[in-house]
Amino acid sequence: MQRTKSYATIGAAAAAGADDEPFRRFRSVTLFSGTGAAPDYTSPFDFDAFIPWVCKQWCTSTSVLIISKTQDQYVKYGSKRTSKSKVKKTKTLEELTPHSSIKLENKMSVLGGKTVPIIAYYDVKHRLVELAIIGSTTEVSRKIFHALSLSIPYHSMLTRFTFRRSLTTYLIIYEINRLLPISSITEVCFDDTYVKEGNYYILLENSSQVRYLSLNRCRINDDICKKIFSNLGIGTQASQGLQCLELGTNEITDVGAKYIASVLRVNRYLLHLNLSGNKITDIGFIPILDSLMEFKLTREENMELKRRKLYFLNNKMEVYSRCLAELKYGKSDDLDNAASSGRKLLMRRLRRKSRKIIAEQSVQDIAEMMAKGIVGVFHDPFSDDNVEYKNCGLYSKGNLVMCYINIAYNQIGYASVQRLAQVLSYQDSIIKSDDSGLVRITLDGNPIPNDCWELCEIDMYFKKILYLRTVSKKNRTSTIFSKKSYSKPGTPSVSTTS
Repeated sequence: MQRTKSYATIGAAAAAGADDEPFRRFRSVTLFSGTGAAPDYTSPFDFDAFIPWVCKQWCTSTSVLIISKTQDQYVKYGSKRTSKSKVKKTKTLEELTPHSSIKLENKMSVLGGKTVPIIAYYDVKHRLVELAIIGSTTEVSRKIFHALSLSIPYHSMLTRFTFRRSLTTYLIIYEINRLLPISSITEVCFDDTYVKEGNYYILLENSSQVRYLSLNRCRINDDICKKIFSNLGIGTQASQGLQCLELGTNEITDVGAKYIASVLRVNRYLLHLNLSGNKITDIGFIPILDSLMEFKLTREENMELKRRKLYFLNNKMEVYSRCLAELKYGKSDDLDNAASSGRKLLMRRLRRKSRKIIAEQSVQDIAEMMAKGIVGVFHDPFSDDNVEYKNCGLYSKGNLVMCYINIAYNQIGYASVQRLAQVLSYQDSIIKSDDSGLVRITLDGNPIPNDCWELCEIDMYFKKILYLRTVSKKNRTSTIFSKKSYSKPGTPSVSTTS
């Protein structure tokens, strides 16, 4: 099948290689320096050889060292079945090297010292699943990311990109952001990577495919935290995609925590939040807990809710008008031609008029159904199903989606423990089967009493949640087996007992 050509010369050669030379080779360590022979062209499916080859063609200022690693085969926990796997044990880097006597340090010295190591992780079926740049003492050239953009679209199983403990600038984050739309990457890790400009938020500005973002130990302060969470508010693309956010061991204070709380009031997709090792006290953490229980909508939130609902109704009306015009286009001409005939009797005109009314009513119903199918229903964190009018105001049921919060090694005290007990008590009374609610929280390393009754109550609630989840899982398994019990005549059926 003809591949899409890109980047003129290099892309054309890569596409030709993809058609002529299938992906069959495996190279554990592939490197090209400024000297030495290189193949005329390489397939973009062969990631280990393609990236160094493109970098050589472009004469990049830094060399590239590709290190291939195969992930261990997944074994289900608690499984008693033992079967012989066809996958051999993963070899060390020296064993995978074509010349085992040559060490990795010697290879780095051959490249002149300015080398960027890229680790390519493959699964047991030899499909590229993760790329990692870890511990690079050389600044990564932007041309290297341009080379990656030529090969990444051909690896649909690549879902994770890691960039840790490496020299970087704000331009590198821009380049990684450009890789997201053309790839299947959903997990991005920037742990231990400090960027002076702190523009990590651009990874969330124009992309909704990132599900996991890790920014541990990146010196993120309150200003950067606000920019990150401003892309998680209602109406943004990332607000309907990001599910796990790691912000451990940074410099976030109560100011940033209060802004996080304001976003959690409207965000219904974020499930996991790590704020461990910051500088948050009760003043900042209690508003976060308040967003997980019933709260009254502010005047600004009421105005924004009306604005969003009005925008939805206007959009639905426009779609309805277009659908109605398309449906009536053919029928309206026939009816007009029939009504314009002056030779018809009065009775026949009345019949046509009644048929026209009936036809218009049926067309309107069909147009209404079409518009509803195109636009859908009004989904909003403050929709009619999620709010209640009482005491002359609208009250939200709270964020019942957040599952896990890590607030360890901060400065929260007894007041936060009391509010946490109130949150769990409230969610226990209002939670439904389709909502998860808070199922885990980490409080280690905080100055809280060890023998207060609130901790015992919190532990009781979490044990109850774990028990109910276990029971519901068993019920679902029993239902699946009961559906399979319908078998063909003459074959034994599977019976289950409660």
